[in-house]
Amino acid sequence: MGMDEAKSKAKTKAAQWFAEEKKLQAQSAAAKAKLNLMLAGDKVVGTATEQVGVVVDQIGSAREFSADQVAQAQADADRIEAELKIVSAKLNAARAAKSAGDSVVDAKKG
Repeated sequence: MGMDEAKSKAKTKAAQWFAEEKKLQAQSAAAKAKLNLMLAGDKVVGTATEQVGVVVDQIGSAREFSADQVAQAQADADRIEAELKIVSAKLNAARAAKSAGDSVVDAKKG
């Protein structure tokens, strides 16, 4: 495999990781927005529960459901954030490989 081919493959791989990173950044933002909405809703339910001062089965069920939704939203946000970190690391490695390939090609040309 020639230097130009290796350089082309590194550039293609970097572009793929860049696209994946952007996709996961968007998913992460959406998951965090959902989490914030769930936290706000959970806070409203919690406030309502405190104001009533009486444990009502329906309110307790809503609180439990809300807490479950918050936990799921947090898990989704955490999972996507972890994927984003992995893809960002791969993108950085691909960029470094491309840069190293560029340096070798430039040195040979010079």
